[in-house]
Amino acid sequence: MFENKKNEKTKNINNDKIKEQKNVLMDEGEKKERKIMKRIALVCALVAVVGGSFYGGMSYGRLLPASHRYYSNSQVYATVGDTDITGKDIKSVMEPIFYSNGLQKLTDSQISTYESTMLEYLVNIEVLYKRGKRE
Repeated sequence: MFENKKNEKTKNINNDKIKEQKNVLMDEGEKKERKIMKRIALVCALVAVVGGSFYGGMSYGRLLPASHRYYSNSQVYATVGDTDITGKDIKSVMEPIFYSNGLQKLTDSQISTYESTMLEYLVNIEVLYKRGKRE
């Protein structure tokens, strides 16, 4: 009878130890899961912030003056000898002007003035290049 009680007590103690070990193991497992969930939440938040910033920036970028003038890459604006100055060339010198003016909205007359100045600049550069090459 005493042995049965001792065996039961030993079994109860062993069962309690096993339950404690399971709780400890579950706590460690839960801790790992929580760490993983925190990382996932952090990554999701980061993606949301970056995505929102990207989308907002794209929307804001569409309002900038630099995007309001279209230049056809194939349209010829001037010809110097056998070299054509195309819309692509004009665009490459006009975009920095638009961006340097920031958020200031340029009028059509201002843009036309810049375009004629830049076209004259490109023609002069091409003429000087051809003359230098010839000499």
